[in-house]
Amino acid sequence: MLIDGHGLAFRAFHAVPMLNSRLGTPTNVIMGFMNMLERLESEYKRTRLASPQPSAGGDIRQICEGDKYHTKTKETAIKPILKGVKKSGKKAVHHQPSLFDEKPHVFDEEKNICEIPGLTIVFDAPGKTFRHNIYPEYKQTRKPTPPEFKPQVPLLIELLKYLGYPVAMIEGVEADDTIASASRVYDGIVVSSDKDLLQILRPGVEILRPIRGVSSFSHYNVAVFTEEYGFPPESMPDYLALLGDTVDNLPGIPGIGEKTALQLIGEYKNIENLLNNIENLKPLHKKNINDNRQQLYNSRELNRLKFDVELDLNLFQPTEPDYAAAMSLCEKLDLRQICNRILIMQQKNNK
Repeated sequence: MLIDGHGLAFRAFHAVPMLNSRLGTPTNVIMGFMNMLERLESEYKRTRLASPQPSAGGDIRQICEGDKYHTKTKETAIKPILKGVKKSGKKAVHHQPSLFDEKPHVFDEEKNICEIPGLTIVFDAPGKTFRHNIYPEYKQTRKPTPPEFKPQVPLLIELLKYLGYPVAMIEGVEADDTIASASRVYDGIVVSSDKDLLQILRPGVEILRPIRGVSSFSHYNVAVFTEEYGFPPESMPDYLALLGDTVDNLPGIPGIGEKTALQLIGEYKNIENLLNNIENLKPLHKKNINDNRQQLYNSRELNRLKFDVELDLNLFQPTEPDYAAAMSLCEKLDLRQICNRILIMQQKNNK
């Protein structure tokens, strides 16, 4: 399982009332995130199959109501750039006992795919990304990060590392790009509410989009996505280029709303085919698209996730927990409930 760390942290910030330690440090993000993480681990352990079938798209049955299973679809061949993987048959990498310690991390040389052993939390690295270099106005309309949120993220990451969770951050790219590249190395589940990530869907990779905290989810696989949107997941950047994205401050094509964008990409699948058939469009759509061709290409480039981020797979490996350090941090933050959980985790680990 790959978790969009910042996305889940923001959900926690808005879901949990403001909490502070005795020293005034805000802690609602940390408390909410750990609650959500526990729920996700519990659900994943409960629904994980003993013998998954990655080549047929996997299966996460009954994790949410109305689940639909994969249909086999053609997968886009993208070769990932790997570091830290010795390609000599199958290699099992040891990891610490955890809530999902049923299966070791195995690299399958024939499929060039790893099965996820547990869970990795992916955060945005500090600083600008390549998208800011391409488009300086990228995300400029976003509201400033709440001052109560900012100081909690480093503390949350520190706690997660003390508990042995893999935390991945890669400079120059967003968490979505790291997840997208990992999705070409790993079969598994991605947890994120970011619609951009729907483009990574393929047989073997599924997405859970939290609806309310993590109490309920929208579950997407290739078949569900295609049925809902009317085009394959890889066409998502073309759709978003037409529609625009107000959250990321990416302009769309004037006069084209969600219904029209769905219809056009559903029929033509990508921008190139759309432009080749532009004479068939309504006069207003034809004019607006012709007048904004370069913007259309630029927006698609910004909406496309990177599938070729160089990955050190050691980032995705759990480490030996330091329960004493985790307890010390939580006691300092007056997070007594999490302290109790750490004691339980430690007892399980010592058995």
